[in-house]
Amino acid sequence: MKKLLCTVGIAFLVFLLTAVCLDWMSLAANSKPSAKVGFSYLEDPAGEMQIGEMDSPSIQKKYTEVQKPYFFFGRTHSAFWIQMNEKTSGAFQDGIAAYCPNLQYAVLYVPTENGYRALYSGWGNSRIRNDAGMTYPVFPLEENRVKGKPVYLRVQSCYANNFTLDFYTQSEFNHAKAIDFCLNSFLFGMLFTVIIVNIVIYFELKSKLCLSFALCVFLISAHQGCSTGIYNVIFPIHSDLPMSLSMQIGALYLISIIVFFLVFSEGTTFGKWDAAILKLLIAACILLIPFSWANPVTTNFFGHFMSIVSPIYIFYLSLRLYRSGQKKQIFFLIGWSLTILLYLLITLNVETILLIPSNRMAHHAALICMVAVSIIFSAALAEHTRKVRAEHMKVRQKYVLATEQVRKTEAALLQTQIKPHFLYNTLTAIESLCEIDSKKAQAAIADFADYLRSNIDFSTETRLITIEREMENVKHYMALEQMRFEGRLRAIYDIQAGGFLLPALAVQPITENAVRYGVTKRPKGGTVKITVKETESAYCIQVSDNGLGFDPAKVQSGDRSHIGIQNAKERVSRLCGGTLTVESHIGVGTNVTILIPKRSIENEHTGS
Repeated sequence: MKKLLCTVGIAFLVFLLTAVCLDWMSLAANSKPSAKVGFSYLEDPAGEMQIGEMDSPSIQKKYTEVQKPYFFFGRTHSAFWIQMNEKTSGAFQDGIAAYCPNLQYAVLYVPTENGYRALYSGWGNSRIRNDAGMTYPVFPLEENRVKGKPVYLRVQSCYANNFTLDFYTQSEFNHAKAIDFCLNSFLFGMLFTVIIVNIVIYFELKSKLCLSFALCVFLISAHQGCSTGIYNVIFPIHSDLPMSLSMQIGALYLISIIVFFLVFSEGTTFGKWDAAILKLLIAACILLIPFSWANPVTTNFFGHFMSIVSPIYIFYLSLRLYRSGQKKQIFFLIGWSLTILLYLLITLNVETILLIPSNRMAHHAALICMVAVSIIFSAALAEHTRKVRAEHMKVRQKYVLATEQVRKTEAALLQTQIKPHFLYNTLTAIESLCEIDSKKAQAAIADFADYLRSNIDFSTETRLITIEREMENVKHYMALEQMRFEGRLRAIYDIQAGGFLLPALAVQPITENAVRYGVTKRPKGGTVKITVKETESAYCIQVSDNGLGFDPAKVQSGDRSHIGIQNAKERVSRLCGGTLTVESHIGVGTNVTILIPKRSIENEHTGS
């Protein structure tokens, strides 16, 4: 944990220094002295005043002069008229900027010989805008402007009407635009990287935590796109749609951080009141969405209130969980501390309690803070992901060991199913043979020993074996059975292919079934023929007899007399993707066919 915190701290400092340097460069590019311009403003509560009224003496008397180009009108329905007069020729330079990315309506009235010409900007005027195409309103001034007459700027917004006026030369404008692009690309690029990484982890580990965090960061990005005015550049004609949804996106973002906290703290049992308050916060955020359309100005106030209350309460719960032993909550404590400070400053500024000049540093502070919080939470998720992956590896290892044990147990169980009766009968036959023909008895004992050795090896065999090993075991078995039944049992071996793999005890139980329930049931006995051949796509093993035959449906029904065939069928299918089919006619005989695909992994390695 200490190493992780150190790594996060270093990464955070590097990010912060980069962001602040870019922001400082942008601030330097966007800030020009405006002492050569006189400013005054007029509030229009009804928003119905027209440019033709502005030059009348009665209206001029209502203007209030200000010394600096910083305007703090706060949250209001009113429109405001800003009057700008050049004290020195050329003070307006090549353009005027109103630095407030989320201004809804901004109209600059420039005096010309034919009256005032209107230049439109702001996301509310996106369909008719003719500004310079920045994230905030920037108006180019034409050379045919009538010098000496005031320039008017009318602004109105359902959000905060706090902005700074500034003036540009063309070269300064180009520089500011480039820096603005670099800064936004860097910050939003960081956010989108976090989103993509967490989505990839979600698909890899199916982690709800990563998915909820990716959604949370996506909503952060969408909301900060409104705050920084990035949509004015990306969707200049249709920026009114995302910008008008700023409060709704903000409400969804608040819901997402609560959900993320709950998922992050999964397994924690919250008290009755804690759970009730969290549900109440989610319900309040949901209610903000419909009310924001009815009264956006008032709803904006409650939205800022909720953006402070929600992180404060989550911070409180995180602190309690951290003190109870959940050390991972340290990341939440750091992240929520930054979030609370950020939204507190924003709210105080919007309510004109704390007057912070509107510039690049002020507005991008929120985005920088959100990226920093995302980095901190990403560190927490990285630690969580590492632990989940380690747990998955342990579970996988346990699964492999359990599977191996199942295969060994299955093989051992298979042996107990097919050999007890055979052992008894064989030993009895050898006992009788000892009295009749000692040489044959010795040969039978050798076959019996080899058969037992092979079956003991196969009982612990978890891999596939070669057809040669399987056939060797079959021949030992058939030799012992021929010893018992003498001339009544005949064996034919037609081996045309070899060198491929198949499950242990795939052919021997079928051969045993042919002997025990087929030819030996006939008074005159019969013949068991084993054929091994190769086709274009598979290896084929056939065990046929001319015994009594049986109903193949008994194999599927689990008849104990044919359990050897059923076991072999399941093992062939599971271990090498093969098939086993049974064709039998009562009174005629039985033919069992095993097909082993050449494309099975084990057979590909044999080079056959």
